[in-house]
Amino acid sequence: MQTWDSVSVDFANTVDTLAAIKYATVKPIRDEDGYIYDYETIGEYPRWGEDDPRSNELAEWLIRSFYTTRLRSYKLYKDARSYSFIINNYF
Repeated sequence: MQTWDSVSVDFANTVDTLAAIKYATVKPIRDEDGYIYDYETIGEYPRWGEDDPRSNELAEWLIRSFYTTRLRSYKLYKDARSYSFIINNYF
């Protein structure tokens, strides 16, 4: 079962992963069979929630391109409009 807290955490992890790929070097670590079981990140990258405009831009892009566009592609009951928002209640 997906809860709203896990959606917020999943979103933050997705933004952090995209930032690491964009601003640092990410190398996969493979086992003896060739399966990826971990990653090594070389360099610094902005993390979402640290008030860095680079990670905020990635978060806005993710919301705009995936959540908003994808949600609005579905026909909703009584022509309702879909909205996406992130609630961060970790103060």
